Amino acid sequence: MLEIAVEKSAVMETGELVFEDQTRRILPYVLKEINELSVLHLNGGPPQEYRSAAPRSSGTIKFLLCVCTNRLKDRTGTSNPGFAGRRDCILASDWCKFQRIMHLRRLILALTALSFTGQNARSQEATPRLVLLLTVDQGRGDYLERFQPSFEGGFKMLLDGGVLFTDAHHFHASTVTAAGHASLSTGRYPAHSGMVGNEWYDRTDGKHVYCVEDGTTQILTPAGAKPRSGGGRSPARLLTTGLGDWIQANDPDSKVFSIGAKDRSAVLMGGQNAHGAFWFDTRSGQWVTSTHYAAEYSAWVREFHRERFADDYFGHSWTPLAVPHALLGEMEIVGTPDFTHTLGRADFYPTRRFYSALYNSPFIEPYLLDFAKKLVVAHELGADESVDVLALSFASVDTVGHTYGPNSPEVLDTMLRLDRELGELFDFLDERIGLANVAISLSADHGVASLPEYQSSHSLPGGFLSAADYACFQSAGRAFQEKFGKDDWFHEGLYFNDETLKRRDVERSSLESMIVKELARCPSIQRVWTRTEIESASAGGWLDKTLELYVHSFHPERSPDLYVQYKEGIIGRVRGTTHGSPYRYDTHVMALVHWPGARQGTVDERVNTVDLPVTIASLLGIDFPDDVDGVDRSALIRD
Repeated sequence: MLEIAVEKSAVMETGELVFEDQTRRILPYVLKEINELSVLHLNGGPPQEYRSAAPRSSGTIKFLLCVCTNRLKDRTGTSNPGFAGRRDCILASDWCKFQRIMHLRRLILALTALSFTGQNARSQEATPRLVLLLTVDQGRGDYLERFQPSFEGGFKMLLDGGVLFTDAHHFHASTVTAAGHASLSTGRYPAHSGMVGNEWYDRTDGKHVYCVEDGTTQILTPAGAKPRSGGGRSPARLLTTGLGDWIQANDPDSKVFSIGAKDRSAVLMGGQNAHGAFWFDTRSGQWVTSTHYAAEYSAWVREFHRERFADDYFGHSWTPLAVPHALLGEMEIVGTPDFTHTLGRADFYPTRRFYSALYNSPFIEPYLLDFAKKLVVAHELGADESVDVLALSFASVDTVGHTYGPNSPEVLDTMLRLDRELGELFDFLDERIGLANVAISLSADHGVASLPEYQSSHSLPGGFLSAADYACFQSAGRAFQEKFGKDDWFHEGLYFNDETLKRRDVERSSLESMIVKELARCPSIQRVWTRTEIESASAGGWLDKTLELYVHSFHPERSPDLYVQYKEGIIGRVRGTTHGSPYRYDTHVMALVHWPGARQGTVDERVNTVDLPVTIASLLGIDFPDDVDGVDRSALIRD
């Protein structure tokens, strides 16, 4: 027999249920489908059960009917027309409408699911209790397939049971940490999330600002550490909501936490309303947060800090895990993994230099995951029917990759160690809540260019900026001053000083034309993009593919007036390698979704990283904002 249990969320003073127009249009249709024609009255008693006269299938459906009234009793029992608790519904409020629509939508989906027979069909509709958002900083798009022969832990489990997207890209040109993490969190391009870079020039404040700095907050000082000066960290500069916020809007009992070695990674993946975000502090060797998230550390955090787990790595050296040499060529590794790297210098006890070395090594990840496991236990993530979120960002592939490059034994070893650590995390979650209740999304904030030495040895374009390039830059500056005169034409970076332009009565287009013409002569510059052409392209019409990437990176109040695009393979630093370009090696990133009850396989279709949070929301059956840039790809994941 089909039973429908209706749980009241609020009781009208009259004790009668009133349907608003939108509810009346939906609910009678549902009731007709199950031949339920009774009228519900709420009288303060237990949830009322209704039996269908001619049920279509057997089973039980429970849903929350959000009753919206002009007058509700607040938690003290006093009638209060203005009271609006988080779990109560208020007439004409957005929250009430959202809750009502979401719960009715669940009812319709549940009724549809019950029209199918068999336990398998019902199990595939089960909602995960924990969503695990994993980001591998600098996780190039070829890493999962290149290193697959040596995976034995977490990456292997994900590849064996998930859907791998082989052609996933960031569809923006500013391929840096903040922009990438914000895209993965919010489903929006940097042009809309506001994360145009890790930092930018704030024209209002007249200074460069860091993407997650917030002068109204303070970083909480760990026990035993010196007090910090300056501001803290928060998502105040993030202009949009993220997946964690959408999940909380669907169910306020959902908990959202994020952890990353980098503060910007942790803050941006958590979204606007995370219950906590933690990052590594190289001064103290501990995981810290800011007063945006808490006034003080919880007892479990203080207990974790007292153990000084970071110091366990003091005196250790980094030597590689064993890898069959026969696989090195297949994985495009140059050199043999027989290195030894020390953590820190000749110190007698852990210092800031040691903690910085730990941060720049693969050993930061087991330390992060130890902290994450404690968080899962302390906050009981995944322990009830509400969907919780834990976002983890792994920085070691990035810090190691910048120094040694994507074809190095060091990057291979870092990925293998992360594979092992993820395997232990999944075992922990399986034992605690069951992996059948965990959904996992894996991606990366950006890729990376190969070392110029690797490019040269393989007859590929690339190199470092040369003396000729620097001479060309200076020559362009000299020509600019000869034409326009010496003045404060620029703020820091490639931001025009609008006050100077106005005072000197010079058109922006004149400066742009002059600089573009002069820099075009520099041997390593492919093109200089101007604010004028980007804003013109943003107005609509056909776009050059590369120009479109810059349009998606451009925010009129935060972006510079000029973007310099180097030629493919050119590295704008004196050693190592980097990212930040619109080229494939920077935009192409790993992407995989491991969903309970969904299929396993490979998708070669082009997808964008902004699609991932939208797809996760769709798989969860929750609403997401209309203005996201991402596209729902859930059809590629479901059976």
